[in-house]
Amino acid sequence: TTTVVDFLPSKTVVVPTMVVDFNGGSASFEDGDWGGESSWSRTPLWEPAISTEGCESNSNFSAEQLSVRGRRNIELIFGKSADEISDFDIREMKQLKFQTDEVFETDNYGSGVEDYMVRHLESYEGLEYLTCLQWLDLEYFLDSRDHRFLSSFTELRYLNLNGLTDFENIKLLEPLTKLETLILPASFKSLPDLAQLQSLRKIDTRASESCDIESVLELPSLEKLLIGSNSIESSDYQTFLLLEGSNRNFDLSVSPDGKYLELLIPGGSEAFNQEWDYVNPPSESGWSNKGYVMDLVQSIYEIVGDDYDEIVFVGNAEESSASYAGMAKQISNNTPGLGAPVWSSASCFGSGGRLRGLITLPTKANLVEDYEVFHDGQLVHETLHLWGGGNLLPRIEGFNGGISNGHWNVTSANGILGGFDLATLETVDDSVYKANYFDAVGSGGLIPMSNLELYMMGVLPADELPVTVVFRGVSETNSENSCVDYGYEWWEAKCFKAEEKHEVTVEDIVEVFGERPYEGEKEISVLVVAVSEDPLTDSNWSLLDEKIAWNAQTSDNGIEANNIWEASGGKVTFIFPEAANSQG
Repeated sequence: TTTVVDFLPSKTVVVPTMVVDFNGGSASFEDGDWGGESSWSRTPLWEPAISTEGCESNSNFSAEQLSVRGRRNIELIFGKSADEISDFDIREMKQLKFQTDEVFETDNYGSGVEDYMVRHLESYEGLEYLTCLQWLDLEYFLDSRDHRFLSSFTELRYLNLNGLTDFENIKLLEPLTKLETLILPASFKSLPDLAQLQSLRKIDTRASESCDIESVLELPSLEKLLIGSNSIESSDYQTFLLLEGSNRNFDLSVSPDGKYLELLIPGGSEAFNQEWDYVNPPSESGWSNKGYVMDLVQSIYEIVGDDYDEIVFVGNAEESSASYAGMAKQISNNTPGLGAPVWSSASCFGSGGRLRGLITLPTKANLVEDYEVFHDGQLVHETLHLWGGGNLLPRIEGFNGGISNGHWNVTSANGILGGFDLATLETVDDSVYKANYFDAVGSGGLIPMSNLELYMMGVLPADELPVTVVFRGVSETNSENSCVDYGYEWWEAKCFKAEEKHEVTVEDIVEVFGERPYEGEKEISVLVVAVSEDPLTDSNWSLLDEKIAWNAQTSDNGIEANNIWEASGGKVTFIFPEAANSQG
């Protein structure tokens, strides 16, 4: 039995109903045939292969080669000194689950089953030696964006990456030619790449972000593809199918001067920017609702052509209760080497492939604002998120020591997305560091783009990228991360503790993510959609015009804030093609 799904006007996808499952539950706990666990006894519903003789020879294990963290990890896993571990131990280590909570029982919570869980590993170091693993569940153990250790597990048949929320690089799994069951994290983007894993029988990719599943369905041994909701959010593909025949009508029109679009909705920008709340989910309209936004953008492409890299929603409001000054959603990425996969969900949103992302700014002031002591603007910051954000460094920690994504945090990146100025870094106490005051998650446009951000945008060659200082074992000196305990005012500097200090070179970045191609200069095409409850007045449009003109300017604007041209040293420019001249 098959059902035909209209995917693009020029393309049809045939979906076997016995393969694609939108309603399946947890592949880990409800379907024993997936090789997961019993939801009642935590018993693994899986049996290893009878023999994997010789797999230990791929390990080349040597206790002398282990780092300090690698040694501790290996000794936690095997329960003995690394110096005592033999080839037999490597061969018998067939099943492993990382445990991330504080409860740890040696008999699986009283079930009497021999424990196969290990917790509190400090890093991924040492795991590459476990070449006989056949079953691996990484739980929610995040250490870095460097997942190359996975390529060593060539005997794996079951791999649960549901908790490895920053995993995207399927190429790392290509050596796993025996892999049958793969459970991927929510928001996984690289669906077409799964076609390279020819041995797969069962794939859980619920809440994924791509509409291109045709190549996955052609896998020769595929039995089931879970691609629905993960109980919090639906996949882009499921959302796309549910929108077929949508009767939602949007009040969209071209502005009187033909430059922009106008979206009128009840509640205006406040309703559009209503934030997600697990207790009180937002209504069926607004930025937080995937189906609403996908339907809205499809409707926009009925008016304009596929001429834009970004669609920016700007609230026609003086103030907002939203907790953010701006928010970005990447829709596609066609640039390698950014720490983000090459992928696209553009077709789900009605674009032929050009659309890179969406941005919402709750008020016009977020475009540029004259505060009492400085000017600020948010569009540059959000645009950088569409080109990978702060994911270019393999490992970043925040002030509390947690692994960070999206912003530079406690690193010397010193850019619009955060980080400190390396020239101001100094040691003020044992393992305590001070740097001039900085915002870990960055500013709107008060400082220029950093070298890392210029490289990320393709306007700085790789051989000109200096080292970036990062830290491991970061912790707070006080609740404000200030240096008042060392004689400085709170606004003068930030202080933090750290166990280790490291330098990351461009070679380190390229080794993990590949090299970002150099472009020299970049022009970014932007469509502005004004969001309001009532039609904008002439003065509303004039004010929007003024703020857009500031963002498009290609000369010194004479104020503290930088638009993208100033922030990039004249190498990146925003252009705003008129909506009336772009035919949908």
